[in-house]
Amino acid sequence: MDMLQKLRSVQFKFFLTLLLGTLLALVLAYLYSSQRAQLQFEQQLEDKQRALRSYASLLAEPVWNFNEMAISNIQRSLMQDQDILRVQVHDEGGHLIAELRSDLFDDQPIAFNIEEPIIYSNAHITQRAGTFSVTVGKASLNGQVRNQISELMLMLGLLILVLALSVWWLHSRMIGAPLRLLMEAIGRSGNGREFAQVDQIADDEFGEIFSAFNQMQTAIADKHQALAASERRFRTLYHSTPALLFSMARDGSVQHASEYCLSYLGLEGVELRGRRLEQLFDNDDPADLQQMQTQLWRQGRVRGWAVTIRGERNEPLELLLDAVCDPQAPELGALAVMSDITSLKRAHRLIDHQANYDELTELPNRTMFRKTLQRELNRQAHDQGMLAVLYIDLDHFKCVNDTFGHATGDQLLQVAARRLQSVVRPRDLVARLGGDEFAMVLSGLDDPGYAEQVASRILTRLTTPYHLQDSEIYVSGSVGIAMFPTDAECPEALLQKADIAMYRAKQEGRNRFGLFLPEHHQAAQERLQMEAVLRRALDEQLFELHYQPIVELASGRLVGAEALIRLNHPQLGLVSPAQFIPLAEESGLIVPIGNWVLQQALAQLTQWRDRVGDAFYLSVNVSSRQFQSSQFLRTVEQTLARYKLEPSRLMVEITESLLMQDSDSNERVMERLSRMGCRIAIDDFGTGYSALSYLQKFPLSTLKIDRSFIHDCVECEVHRGLVEAIVAMGRSLKLTVIIEGIENDRQLVLLNRMQCQLGQGYHFSRPLDAQAFAERYLAVPVV
Repeated sequence: MDMLQKLRSVQFKFFLTLLLGTLLALVLAYLYSSQRAQLQFEQQLEDKQRALRSYASLLAEPVWNFNEMAISNIQRSLMQDQDILRVQVHDEGGHLIAELRSDLFDDQPIAFNIEEPIIYSNAHITQRAGTFSVTVGKASLNGQVRNQISELMLMLGLLILVLALSVWWLHSRMIGAPLRLLMEAIGRSGNGREFAQVDQIADDEFGEIFSAFNQMQTAIADKHQALAASERRFRTLYHSTPALLFSMARDGSVQHASEYCLSYLGLEGVELRGRRLEQLFDNDDPADLQQMQTQLWRQGRVRGWAVTIRGERNEPLELLLDAVCDPQAPELGALAVMSDITSLKRAHRLIDHQANYDELTELPNRTMFRKTLQRELNRQAHDQGMLAVLYIDLDHFKCVNDTFGHATGDQLLQVAARRLQSVVRPRDLVARLGGDEFAMVLSGLDDPGYAEQVASRILTRLTTPYHLQDSEIYVSGSVGIAMFPTDAECPEALLQKADIAMYRAKQEGRNRFGLFLPEHHQAAQERLQMEAVLRRALDEQLFELHYQPIVELASGRLVGAEALIRLNHPQLGLVSPAQFIPLAEESGLIVPIGNWVLQQALAQLTQWRDRVGDAFYLSVNVSSRQFQSSQFLRTVEQTLARYKLEPSRLMVEITESLLMQDSDSNERVMERLSRMGCRIAIDDFGTGYSALSYLQKFPLSTLKIDRSFIHDCVECEVHRGLVEAIVAMGRSLKLTVIIEGIENDRQLVLLNRMQCQLGQGYHFSRPLDAQAFAERYLAVPVV
């Protein structure tokens, strides 16, 4: 290795270059000497040629006279020259007449041949006598040339050697040493961790080079430190950024992955490195991944490509892949980042599920029902088929909520939903529209009677007892049926007509089903008209209050009155509460109507304040929905304050079912009313699900016994005993008891005998408007 480095050194290369230069100089010197000798040689040859041609005139006389002796003498004189190899003389006919040849003729190189005509001339004639030819060698000439070359080469070689040694010495001292220092510094800097500098200071060009080198090393060191810091930051970001980063090669294999990516996927680097995308991802179609890679290498970018991979716990993760590369240099690979959208997808699916499915029963909701119904209608219209929509409503479900609480009501709805699903085919749709209302779509029917069979099974299943909260609860259902295409052809109309048929079934006694009939539509229209009347009744002041007196049974003294709402319609006349109160409950209008009753009753009591005693009070019926309204207590407080009335002059009547709900909010409202000083009465006591312990739990002041117990209490010993027991119980609980529905003297006598305290009914007075009530019971007319 050291020898190889020496062979690669500049010094060795300089030595080799110097050696080659010396050899080239010697070659050039040799060529120069040879050229110079050759020129001298050629000059000598020309001189010898001129000398030899002169012999042709010497041979003219002997050849003409055939003097062989003279010819032979001339030839021998020529052969004295060691370079003459052969001399020939021919007559004019070309016949050889004399020839002398050197012994070296066959061994010596020939320099040239001279053939010169022999011309004989005298005073009389001039005639060609023959030919004279000489072959000349170059042995002596070559020797002279070699001697000249040797002398010149020796002189030049010594000169070149002196120059080479001088240059070598100068190089070693002035160039080699500084270069060695520079190379040593470069060598120490080769590991990338040290950036050595040259310590020697010089004032020549090498000094400038060393200074520039040292500055460059300093700059490189600074940039190296900055680059190292940048690389550390990049690695930190790459490995700790909460993103799934990896790089891949041109063939689609993973080259490297960030530590966060490996940790997130529960993999080791060796497990991931080298794996192809087809092996990494769980996409169903490998061609999809191939298409992604083709687009990446062609366009240099892919965005939002959906892929699936197995996570740390082998659960499928849904990811979006983004990747970039240089299309001009795909061999550099690509950088990819994956975003885990599993939670987002799950949230989307949850949102979609929540938007289309009922949270309580997991059945499709109204939105999904309409979408499915529209799709099925399109299919049946195309196939000329038949379809049925069933509208199901649970009977008296509100009583379950009021009695057992909403939690039990929710459980009952879940059981009812499962029962409804059990009576239809897998392809049929069961949905919850809201509250206790369900709907079904029965598609592809061959016989409309199938819908009636399903409705019958629904009624049977719904009436099966519900065993919930250690109780056996009975609930029935009412079902309405509308057919496509005979009854309607669009989803809204079909659902509306099924609803009308269901409502009709409820009116006919509940726990039954009904088919939509055209005449049902008229009844539904009247119901809608009544709802419309209710919605504008407050603004148009169509409501009015009537008052029924509450009297002390023993003395007949007036102690208070119950405010009862009436609807006085310009066309319909006086409408009974039984006709519009249930509809107001269903539509939610009962809350603003109830607030109006409270306002009007207390306003009227303010006008009567000077005509009645301080103990006179008004009793106002409050619906469950109004009582549970968040604004109820504030409305009571503000109304009492506005009219400057003592709270004891207001008695709030609530239903027994509301009492049975036993909710914390109901208890808080009653406690607040009691602390204010308001009276709280249980209306129609005995008709609901009785739980006597609640009479002690809640701050009640009054029990109102329902008229159904009074109607035949004189004749019916059982009812008489019930009334007597309730009166005795109220007295023992220190509750005021009001008997409703007293219609004759016999009932009054019986109740007095039972020592009942208060009562109201037609025996005393029907409900009267404010004017009539004042005229009859107050000292002066109402102003």
